[in-house]
Amino acid sequence: MVRIMLLGRPTRLALVAGASVPVLYFGAQVVSGPFVDGYSFRRNPASDLGADGVPGAVWFNVLAIASGVAAIVAAVGWWRALAPWHLGRVARGALSAAVISIGVASVAAGVFPLPDDRHGGGALGIGLFAFPMLIVIATLRSRSPRWVVRYALVNLA
Repeated sequence: MVRIMLLGRPTRLALVAGASVPVLYFGAQVVSGPFVDGYSFRRNPASDLGADGVPGAVWFNVLAIASGVAAIVAAVGWWRALAPWHLGRVARGALSAAVISIGVASVAAGVFPLPDDRHGGGALGIGLFAFPMLIVIATLRSRSPRWVVRYALVNLA
């Protein structure tokens, strides 16, 4: 926690935006799910809640867009927060780009609800799958705090 406090206020705010991403994403499902007949959190993808014709879909899509914007803002925080880890610009850039990719995919999911083919951003959303591996590689090659290495390994698993 002390190391986080050493970061500047804009960086901390950007990282808080990143921490809000799962809250917005899962919160949208918790808020919207009960109002959609037959929707099951286990059987249906979350994107079904924002599909054309679904009651309250606009609110779900607004929250999807908000989570995407928060992820894009978080990418700036990641870029700055990773500097003390002595990672090169390429590694920091790859991690930040992966976070931006996650944000772009969420924005696309909200702007282009199902059944639109552009839903989720297609290949632009690859960061969601690349990020866990990239963070493990980055933490193992840097002077990362022990808690970060543990988190990264659990994330990869």
